[in-house]
Amino acid sequence: MRKSYLLRAFVVCLCLTVFGTGNALAAGGQEGTQPTSIFGADVGPVKRPTASLSVSTGLVSDAKIEGDEGKTSVASARATLRYSNFALTYNVASYGWDDEEDIPFSYRDETPWKALHSVTASYRNEMPLTEKLTLFGSLAVSSSFEEELSDSFGGSVASGVSYAITDDWKVLGGVALTAHPIGFGVRPALGLAYRTPRSMGFSLALGTPVSSASYRFSKSFALRASASLVGGTYRLRDDSPVREKGYVGISGLSAGLYAMWNPLPNLSVMAGPDWHFNREYTFYDDDGDEKDSYDIDDTIGATLRVNWGF
Repeated sequence: MRKSYLLRAFVVCLCLTVFGTGNALAAGGQEGTQPTSIFGADVGPVKRPTASLSVSTGLVSDAKIEGDEGKTSVASARATLRYSNFALTYNVASYGWDDEEDIPFSYRDETPWKALHSVTASYRNEMPLTEKLTLFGSLAVSSSFEEELSDSFGGSVASGVSYAITDDWKVLGGVALTAHPIGFGVRPALGLAYRTPRSMGFSLALGTPVSSASYRFSKSFALRASASLVGGTYRLRDDSPVREKGYVGISGLSAGLYAMWNPLPNLSVMAGPDWHFNREYTFYDDDGDEKDSYDIDDTIGATLRVNWGF
C-alpha cells in the first residue's frame, strides 16, 4: 500500500529543490546517513580548503514492514573525498532483519539483502557572471548495487544560476537531467538561503536533499535542525530472493536535531538523533518495470559526521 502522494508533494514543496549527490534517481544518501548537496547554498564569499575528507555513520532502529510483516534495521557509513571541484563518495548500508519468514517481499524466506553499496564520482563548478549572478553546473556518475556491478550505473547533469538578493539572501534555480536503468528524469530546481552555517547567529538553507536551519553560538559550537530526503535505487544480485537481477528503490524522509562542534578551523563534528518516516521500498524487475512496493514504519535513528579540511 502506497503512502499519500499529497504528503510527499507537500514535503517537496516545503523543502524546495537544490541538486544533490547520489544515484541518478535518488534523492540523497542511503538510509542512516545525512546526504549532502552538490551545490551549497552559501551566501557571500566562503573560504573552503582545497581538499577535505568527510566520514559519517548512521543508525536506523528496528521498524516493522507493512505494519506487522517482519522488521528491518539499518547501519550505514559514508566517506567522501573532495579535491577542488571533484568528489568521490562511497556509501554502504548494512541491513538487519527480524522475523524473516514474515517478510512479504522475500519469496524464498531468505534474507532479502545484507548490504547495499553506492559509489559516486562528481564534478561541480561555479562561474560568476556578474557581481550578483553566478552560473553553476555539475556532472555525476554512480553505481548502486548489492553485489554485481552490471546494469547498476546511472548519471546526472545539472545546471542553473544563483542570484544574491542582498548580502545575506540568495536564491537558486535550474534543472537536472537524470538517467538510470529503470528510467530517465527531468527535475526543475529552486532554492533559498540566508547567510551561512559559519555565520554567528541564525542561518537557513532550503532545498533538497537537505533543508536546514542553524544557530551558531560561538566559533566552535552551533545547533542545526534539518530535514532530508534519503534513499536510492539499487541493482539486486543475480540470485536475489526478492527480484533476480532486479532493483529496489528505497525512499523516505529524515528529520533531526544535531550539535555541531568545530574544535579547529577546518575540523567539524556533527552528531544527534533523527526521526525516519514516510519510508517505502519499491521493487522493479530486470527490465526496470515497477512491480510492487511496501511501507516501512516510522522509527528513530542517530547520525555522526566528521569533516576535515586540509
